[in-house]
Amino acid sequence: MLNMCIRLSKNKHWAIDSTFKTNVFGLPLYAAVAPNEHGVGIPLWYMLCTNDTGSQHEQLALEMTLKIIFEKMEGVRPKALVIDKCWTEYIALKNVIEVDSGCWEIVNGKRQQTSCLILLCWFHVKKAWVEHLLPKVHGMERDKLYDHMCRLMYCSKEEEFNQVYGSILEVYKEHKNVCLYIKNCWCNDTWKKTWPKFGRMFSYGHVNTTNIVERHWQYIKYTAFKGRINRPITDLVHALKGDSVTRSWMVV
Repeated sequence: MLNMCIRLSKNKHWAIDSTFKTNVFGLPLYAAVAPNEHGVGIPLWYMLCTNDTGSQHEQLALEMTLKIIFEKMEGVRPKALVIDKCWTEYIALKNVIEVDSGCWEIVNGKRQQTSCLILLCWFHVKKAWVEHLLPKVHGMERDKLYDHMCRLMYCSKEEEFNQVYGSILEVYKEHKNVCLYIKNCWCNDTWKKTWPKFGRMFSYGHVNTTNIVERHWQYIKYTAFKGRINRPITDLVHALKGDSVTRSWMVV
């Protein structure tokens, strides 16, 4: 897996995601998946951790995992990290990236991030609009608002993005809740460059969703586990790694 990390990461991306219901203890399972030369998703690493939110277990475990993997990757880094809009993942990744020398270069005398740029999965972005933004307006206004947000998403220059954003605020100035949601959740300094097209105008494989890792979860749950959820930890490890002697996969 380390060899795959090194071979598949340069100028490419990782899709990072977590899933539940793979083990009897309810522990979240994380993975990073990257496509090989044929577009087949290859798992690069797994992480199983406890999830006590009060103690930030997931965040700390993800930070430790990423630091250890980066230390072993001989300076190679993925160009982008594609995630859904999960604050725990975002903070953990940012904390590691900020201090990792492999993610930065000095360009024209300034420190500039050149690897591991965080991008949001377009599927999850649009899903969030449908669930949290569109219900703030009524009837046909929902289709119009969705189209406005899609225009924002496909802006290829930041100047264009700012213009479209300004026009949306003008159109919905009577809908204070709409403007506030868009400003705080999508157009603030944290998220502004993670989901529009202008923030991903560089070579990273140009995959805009986490579907490749979602398919991997489907394989584990419905092929390796045959749809039987919440299995013993030993079954999960067997499904992920196979038998250490025969290299065979588990038969459930």
